[in-house]
Parts: sequence; structure tokens; C-alpha cells
Amino acid sequence: MFEGTLDFKNEATQLLVQGICELSAYDGIDSAVQELGISRQAGVFITELTVCELHEFCLKLSSQKAVELKVNFNTATKLAELVAELNLSQLQKLNVSTQLYVKSLGARFEHDQLLASKFLGLLSGAMEHAEQAPSNYFMFPVPSELIVVMQRLQAVHLNLYMRLLIQKNVVGLEVDSAKMDRVVASMKIQLQKTRPIRELIAAGADLSFVRKYTGVKHVSSKLYTQCRMLYGAHWQIESITAKDCETVYEQFKSMVQSRAPVVKIYLGLHHTFGYRIETLYQFIQKTLVSEFEHDDYQLNLEVSKLLND
Repeated sequence: MFEGTLDFKNEATQLLVQGICELSAYDGIDSAVQELGISRQAGVFITELTVCELHEFCLKLSSQKAVELKVNFNTATKLAELVAELNLSQLQKLNVSTQLYVKSLGARFEHDQLLASKFLGLLSGAMEHAEQAPSNYFMFPVPSELIVVMQRLQAVHLNLYMRLLIQKNVVGLEVDSAKMDRVVASMKIQLQKTRPIRELIAAGADLSFVRKYTGVKHVSSKLYTQCRMLYGAHWQIESITAKDCETVYEQFKSMVQSRAPVVKIYLGLHHTFGYRIETLYQFIQKTLVSEFEHDDYQLNLEVSKLLND
């Protein structure tokens, strides 16, 4: 019998993310990172990721084997043997006593229950493979002794067995904090580029605007199309109303004179007036051409001059 690790389909990394969010919500980020063995910067970073970003983050962690589900199979087997021998009266008594222990754990119980539940799910998969596809059993590093004794457990035993797994700390997460910090650092650099791109597309910027003003000239048309479909599936043709035209242009000139970056200017106009960036950009370009009567080259010089005055 031995102590081993399990990690199938990014399960361990997802449990870490759930754990940091669950524990920090109840006990604060400092307590959560200490409990999970990760740096504070990594913990804060995880809690601030969007749902879409979490999936990619988990994939990166998994590829680096930064997080694994650690199991004490020896204790897990002994507990299963113990529970399998209990009669109904004994089960009821132990259920009462373990309930008191569960209440004493507070917020940590939610996290520990996630781990134990996931372990039982993986164990169930290993048992199924052992019975139906013995040739693939080696994919599940679970001792045969545990598989055998688990076949004796009935549904009525599982609640107590899970609580005992928690009480004896049979299942836990093993984190390589150095690998974790490297993945966090890499992801931060990536998000510094991708977040502004996604924000602009969500605000209705076209691909040429995104490439020109984010400084990322190799934004793929595939990424743009995917985001555009996600954010703009129901966009209709729009134009700036007559009553907004003057106000929009005056605010644009005011922001230019304050030396605000172009991206900030158009995001500001979008959030204030609700028009898409592509609509605002086309309107302002036409207005500038009309006002200064320059071609595009001279227009760029004029705007550059305004920004640098």
C-alpha cells in the first residue's frame, strides 16, 4: 500500500481554484493561501480571474503538473474496511459523532468535502475500469486492495466514509508553489495583452482598430471573429443620433487635449454614450475630415499634434 497522487482531466487544478475561492470567501485570502500552500500573489491572482480565464489557467497548471490530488491509500483502505463491517446501529452512532466534527471545521469542511467527493468519483471510475476494461486499469494508480474492499461498501456507508476521509486528512492537494508562481507570472503577461483586446471587441471595435491601437499587430482574425460572435451576435446597424453628435465630438476633443490614450478615449465614449467603438470611430473620422479638410495622412498629423500639445 502506498501514498499516491491522482490528476485526471485537470481535476486537481480545478479543485485548487474552487478551494482558494471558497476558503478566501469565509476566512480571507491570507488564511486561504496558507491552508493551500501557495503564495499570496497567486491566491489574489486566481480570485481575480474571469470564468473564461480560469479554464485556460487550469490547463496551464495541469500541463506543468503544478497541482496533484494526494491520497493516503493505506488509510483510505483501512477506513473502508472499518465502515464495511459496521451494522446500522453503529453507523447511526458514528454519523452523529462525525456530524459534530464536521460542524467544528467551519468553512474548511466545504473544501475538504470537495476533495473527498472528487476522490470517490475517481475511485468509482477506477472500479468501473477494473471490472469492464481490465487492460486499461493501469491508467488508474489505485491499489487493488482498496478496489476490493470498496466493492463491499453499500450506499448507506458512503456518507460516513466520506466524513472519515475528511477527519483523517486522507485526501489533499499537493502544490508546487514555484511552478504555480511561474504559471501566474506567464499568465499575467498574456492577460496584459488579451484583456484590452477582448475589452475593445466587446465594446464594438473592428479588427483594424484593435490592431492599430493596442500595439498587438498580430491579433488573429480567428480570435476576433470568435469574440465578435460572442459579444456581438445581436448587434444591429447603428448611427449616432443628431442630438448626440455635438456632445460626442466635444467630449472627444476634450479627452484628446487631456492627452488620454486613444483606446481610453474611445472606451470612455462607448461607456458614456453606449455606441459601439466602430460607430464612434467612423463618426469622429468623418467629422475631423470635414472640420480640417485633410486627407488621412494629414489627419493623423493633426491628431498627433493635438495629443502632444
